[in-house]
Amino acid sequence: MSVGTRLLEKVGREVVADTLALFLFSLAGFLFTIFYEMLIIGISVQQWLGIRIVYNTIRALTAVPLARFNRFLRRRFVKESSNWWVKPAVDTLSVWLYQLPIYIVSAAVVGMSSGQVLAGCAFDLIEYVAVGWTYGPLLTWSRARLRVGKE
Repeated sequence: MSVGTRLLEKVGREVVADTLALFLFSLAGFLFTIFYEMLIIGISVQQWLGIRIVYNTIRALTAVPLARFNRFLRRRFVKESSNWWVKPAVDTLSVWLYQLPIYIVSAAVVGMSSGQVLAGCAFDLIEYVAVGWTYGPLLTWSRARLRVGKE
């Protein structure tokens, strides 16, 4: 097997593993997202579908940079701390900081008002505080399953 073929296989596994982790993570907040976007913020079904299409397309295409950002933050903060809460906090922070600009762009594309966008960002923060910690374990699991580098 050539070096190029091995590299392509490794990169392919990384893309699949990181995208799988992000997809599974997205399932954790799906119902909460429907609740706050449609019932509390008051966006229409068409706007909600539009946001989800734009948002999830961008997220799927950028799953690898998110995983790398998460690993960067883990190396920087988790190894320096023995506190139990640091790793879940880093996982939450990495996924929220990553998705925030994607959410804002998606909301702007479908015509949400600035007040709706701000409310959506606030509810996103609440959602990510509740379920953001699950991204790290899902990423570790999917990378181990697909034999992608060391976490």
